[in-house]
Amino acid sequence: MEDKESKDFRKEFPKCPVCGGKPLFHETALALKARGLVDEKWEMALDSRQGAIMQPGKESSLPIGTEVPGYSFNTDICMECGNIWAVKLERVTVKKTITLASPTVMPNREARRHMKQKGNYQSDLRNLLLS
Repeated sequence: MEDKESKDFRKEFPKCPVCGGKPLFHETALALKARGLVDEKWEMALDSRQGAIMQPGKESSLPIGTEVPGYSFNTDICMECGNIWAVKLERVTVKKTITLASPTVMPNREARRHMKQKGNYQSDLRNLLLS
């Protein structure tokens, strides 16, 4: 059984753990907010990840809509020393959803012209449509 503290886990590290410097993307977001170019709630980070840690093969057996414990974190870069660190760590609940396949996108005019110049336009286009 999990305790309430582990469910509500959230930590923020606003300064570089190496030198105490400021995070680049966070400072850039503050400058954009000050100029009114982005919403006040908007966050910016080097990388944002979210997911669930599961045993391989177990996810496929879970019904759609199942909620499992997961994680979320944002990273940033120090403006002083270049260190990359997790500025926000959070425990979240992840819901299993249906993943839709991405639709096939026809190549634009420039891509088609490039394929024609290479001389294998028909085979490239056929491979694209069949993939």
